[in-house]
Amino acid sequence: MSVKTESTNQQQIRVNVRCMDGSSAMGYINIGSGENLADFMNDPRNAFVTLNEAEIYYEAREVASFKLVRRVAVSRKPKLIMQKASVAWLEEI
Repeated sequence: MSVKTESTNQQQIRVNVRCMDGSSAMGYINIGSGENLADFMNDPRNAFVTLNEAEIYYEAREVASFKLVRRVAVSRKPKLIMQKASVAWLEEI
């Protein structure tokens, strides 16, 4: 889903991000109008990406009764700034 922002000449895109450490996040990124995600991620002028209205998902592992239990934990942040080098893949949703 892409929403164009007239005042800043940017578009807001909802994305799903998978990080190198196995965690993932969903939220919105702002990219230039007419720019695609590949151009945005490969742009060397900025090493970071800001994810707005971010929902962060990661596996929480704990030992319970001598058994490894996996649970998915969710955290919500109004803004999440990620280093582009930590992104394994990014897709528009």
